[in-house]
Amino acid sequence: MLEARDLTLRFGQGDNALTLFEDLNLTVHSGEQVAIVGRSGSGKTSLLNLLAGLSMPSAGTVELVGKAYDRRNQAARDRWRAGRLGMVFQFHHLLGEFSALENVALALRLAGHSKADSLRVGRSWLAEVGLAARADHLPATLSGGERQRVAIARALAPQPPVVLMDEPTGNLDYETAEQIQGLLKSLTRDANMALVLVTHDRGLAASTSRQLTLCGGQLVPFDAQPSSP
Repeated sequence: MLEARDLTLRFGQGDNALTLFEDLNLTVHSGEQVAIVGRSGSGKTSLLNLLAGLSMPSAGTVELVGKAYDRRNQAARDRWRAGRLGMVFQFHHLLGEFSALENVALALRLAGHSKADSLRVGRSWLAEVGLAARADHLPATLSGGERQRVAIARALAPQPPVVLMDEPTGNLDYETAEQIQGLLKSLTRDANMALVLVTHDRGLAASTSRQLTLCGGQLVPFDAQPSSP
């Protein structure tokens, strides 16, 4: 479903160049849950942005559902991503002038659903994340945790084959985080969805089928991390 080949991300030139990662590879299959952890500044969010096609690597390619992102055309990447990839950002990025329901419904519309179907399915997904009573509220009237749950519903509602998440439970209370964790598990199992999440929550990471650490510019299994001095 998602494959990164020989990814390199470098900023600057010569002696002042900063290389976040080099020749990094990752393959994620249908129904697989992959957690990526790492120290602050290791490049986790930058890697997620490359996997989503939001930015391009210095070298290497990313394939989403069998097709490489178009390096030169952001609009083409956006069109290919619609309905195939859902993303939850560390900061929710909801549209402030739209209600919670309209934010979720917009993702469904972009994925090709009718207006009526988008509103119906959007309401059901808000109910899944415990926000049925807040469907008509604007983001400014929601708490941080509620906004994050809307963002999660927005990403999952079209049931794309691939979902990327950046700290999906970071703003949630323990009970809601547990609910979302269970929802993610059931979706990847029932919808055969591929999930990649970046998190500092070791408990959430441990619940996935594969756990990796971004360390020294490479993805390594948990048990292969270099020990702290």
